[in-house]
Amino acid sequence: MKKKVCYVILMVAIITTTIPTYAASIEKNSEYKTVVAYVASKYLKEKPNRGNCWLAEVVLKDKDSHLNVRAKPSTDGKIIGKLNNGDIITVYLNRRIPKGWSQIYYKIKK
Repeated sequence: MKKKVCYVILMVAIITTTIPTYAASIEKNSEYKTVVAYVASKYLKEKPNRGNCWLAEVVLKDKDSHLNVRAKPSTDGKIIGKLNNGDIITVYLNRRIPKGWSQIYYKIKK
């Protein structure tokens, strides 16, 4: 059991330090940058889990509406983008954000 716990902790450390670095290296010559952003979890339908991140589909009752992407995990957070019904996103585990919010990486114009 101890080996599994250590393995999970190691994988979380590797993934959380690697993803932002990898994203930053890809974007050097791009007009977009990737930022940490947040969406309301109640509008996401989770796909099979992949460790500390997983895919989720945006599911909205009104198919013509959108899900706001925010700079902070709060309805007071600045809206930095929008997701449409059916969009597939990657959600990242972050136990430090308020319940009801999910952390994502979102591309915005520089």
